[in-house]
Amino acid sequence: MGFYDPRNSERAMSSSPIAVPRAPAIEINAVMKLVYVWMFLGLLTTTGVAWFVSTNDALLDLRLNGGFGISIISLVLMFGTLIALNAGLTRRWLSPNLAAGLYFVFTAIMGFSLSLTLFAFMSPTITTRLGETITNPYYDPGAVYAAFGTAAALFGAMTFIGFTTKMDLTKWGTYLFMG
Repeated sequence: MGFYDPRNSERAMSSSPIAVPRAPAIEINAVMKLVYVWMFLGLLTTTGVAWFVSTNDALLDLRLNGGFGISIISLVLMFGTLIALNAGLTRRWLSPNLAAGLYFVFTAIMGFSLSLTLFAFMSPTITTRLGETITNPYYDPGAVYAAFGTAAALFGAMTFIGFTTKMDLTKWGTYLFMG
């Protein structure tokens, strides 16, 4: 018979008229080690794009004067890549290379969206549309460096811990989430 028998799954699978492919055995620890590496690369991409847009006059003008349309387009593209990643990974039609590409597209769009925030904190003066130059009240590059430095240090530390520890850290999940 082709019924599932948990006591002898080999015999039950072999007697089934339908060939059921087995999932490859993946060590969860090996996968989790790379999560923080990918997060670090994504943070680096987001930071690089945000810095490039905030220092490039043409792109900054597009972001500042593009109006509500540019914000909506970037938001739709951001959610579109998230939906494509989710659908492709859950339905298994997305190759790993395409998933990585979509991930970096998402982080680049996020960097484009965050470029105004970076510009607001990194510019000592702001020129208005009327041509007036005013002092930026939010000028605090130390806050930006501290935020990105703290995030990079966290992902670096977690990557180091993931690569060096043999202990199962899932029981720490609640405490780490609260932190």
